[in-house]
Amino acid sequence: MKSFFSKITLALSVILILNSCGEPAKPKITIGNEEWAVNRALTYLAKNLLEQKGYDVEIQHQKIEQIYRNLGHGHLDLYMDAWLKGHDVYLFEYPDLVDLGNVYHGCQFGLAVPSYFHIDSISQLKRDSSEYGNTVYGVMKDAGVMISTVQALKVYDLNAQIYNMDEDQLIEKLQMMIDKKENFVTAAWKPHWKIGYFDLKFLKDTSGAYGTVDEIHIVGREGFDTDHPEIVSMLSKIYFNDDLLSSYLLMMKDAKNEEQRIATAREFINQNPDLVSTWLN
Repeated sequence: MKSFFSKITLALSVILILNSCGEPAKPKITIGNEEWAVNRALTYLAKNLLEQKGYDVEIQHQKIEQIYRNLGHGHLDLYMDAWLKGHDVYLFEYPDLVDLGNVYHGCQFGLAVPSYFHIDSISQLKRDSSEYGNTVYGVMKDAGVMISTVQALKVYDLNAQIYNMDEDQLIEKLQMMIDKKENFVTAAWKPHWKIGYFDLKFLKDTSGAYGTVDEIHIVGREGFDTDHPEIVSMLSKIYFNDDLLSSYLLMMKDAKNEEQRIATAREFINQNPDLVSTWLN
């Protein structure tokens, strides 16, 4: 009997040893997320895709300057929403970040107004600033669109006050003004669901103060491409056209917490199996 139990114990030990020699656990991947609509959508998409591949993914919510600083110092792995021109000041400061591919082409910065506001160009804002309270509503000042807006106001010789707030607060403010049919001017960017949802129109930028169209890229810390070639291969295949990204952003707009964002990204993945399979395989 003692010999029997000894054999059982030996067999269990062998099984445990063999299991421990299996495929090693994949490392944790950290992704920086600024609380912006596009940023959130792409970040939680990446989280879902990477977790399907067996990675442990941690999302760290930070302001844009901190995200680039931590990427530059190797404290974050990925950032999903790098605008080549809109974030050029950060990309210039951290030249060793790795470009992992273009996610979207056709980004636009500018000033926008509700469609019922009768003006059509930025230069017309100088005629009567009282029509819009001489105020430009925007997001936090370190965002690329706000850096460009400060310069644009100088180019057009406008002394409008800039009202900075979090993106979610901006959305609430725009909704309130539209409900009252008030005229307003907001710093705007595309892609974003609010353009179509609120029926906003970009004002013509006749001086070219906001520059040309931009691109969104995924960037990683220095060495990320050599450390994680499988992830790079997958992420480099992700690309959105206008319609696809607009529909995804609309799906994500009411996802306010972590659980809802994860579920919405998973819903988008489930609704687009053929597209997602080209990313994963």
